[in-house]
Amino acid sequence: MNNRRTLLGISVFAVCILTGCGDDEPSGGFIPAENAPPVVTITGPQNGYVTTEKFTITFTATAADHEDGLIPGTNIRWESNKDGEFGTGSEVLWSGLSVGSHAITATATDSHGDTGNSTVSVNVQAAPAQTPSAEIVTPINGSSFAAGEEVAFLAAVDDPDGP
Repeated sequence: MNNRRTLLGISVFAVCILTGCGDDEPSGGFIPAENAPPVVTITGPQNGYVTTEKFTITFTATAADHEDGLIPGTNIRWESNKDGEFGTGSEVLWSGLSVGSHAITATATDSHGDTGNSTVSVNVQAAPAQTPSAEIVTPINGSSFAAGEEVAFLAAVDDPDGP
């Protein structure tokens, strides 16, 4: 007599009442186990992940429980303890984490409204400053002009760190 069922690695137990459990359905019926919150597993990034600011990170997670089985990605929410909520789904690409240490939590909600979560730490370091560049486009180097002539200058600038 085996009253244990396994679904997606989660054990489900049923309690037989009145006549006991046999190979056939008992006349007394089953009392299902209480609703349990989803089990959430963050599959990426790994706990302790270190990156630089503005780098795109792929956040991935799975969630399941014994009532619903696999929880859809639309029911998985991502949040940083420092920057707040930043996405929904079983896979989220995000490059907006601020510099510093973050506790990243994936929270899944099942069809009964119960929630489960998992957390990893991510450390975002400041990107090294990049040198801006400037180039005079016109007039072309070596150009000649008459005394008193108006000369228009055009320059191109680039600052990889932004304005």
